[in-house]
Amino acid sequence: MIELTRYERKQVREQYCFFHKTSDIPGYGRFYSADSRFPCSVAVPGEPHFVYHRWDPTYLGVTFDINGDEDFAVFRTDFEKVAKQDPWAGDVLAGRLDAVSYAEHFEQGMYNVGASSKARVRPRTDRIAGFVAHRVEYANGWRRIFFMESNRVMWNIHNRGIEDRTYARCAASLTFLSRNYFSEIASLT
Repeated sequence: MIELTRYERKQVREQYCFFHKTSDIPGYGRFYSADSRFPCSVAVPGEPHFVYHRWDPTYLGVTFDINGDEDFAVFRTDFEKVAKQDPWAGDVLAGRLDAVSYAEHFEQGMYNVGASSKARVRPRTDRIAGFVAHRVEYANGWRRIFFMESNRVMWNIHNRGIEDRTYARCAASLTFLSRNYFSEIASLT
């Protein structure tokens, strides 16, 4: 059974998420989504400021200010929605392109237009939440781990300035929340 404080209930009503000040990792708190479109939870150090970005159903995500400005993030990309503007996403949906090839095309395009530093995609480097994950390493020192939940949903875990060990611990803490969890949350608010 989920127990929420008055403040956490308010967060659920207003932000479709909440943050517990404790987690299974000492010194870390845990973010919980209350939005079934973004069914995850992740642990981060301390009690950082966070924003759940729920306004665009194509790119749902949460950003955390751990050491600075949005230096850790988890985003979910819905390829069915992206494919309307991105033919490569359509190729992933159709099975003509895999997630690694898509990421290589995407990163090269972002670099070409000056929106990102040079990136290197390293396939099958991690396991996150039971999925085979791939790593993107940027020339500016940032990192991103991504994996496909299905051919239509890509999850990205960004490191934009936190220490590598902390990043690895946060990424490894990602869990997916069950349908029962969302039924219970709905009844609490």
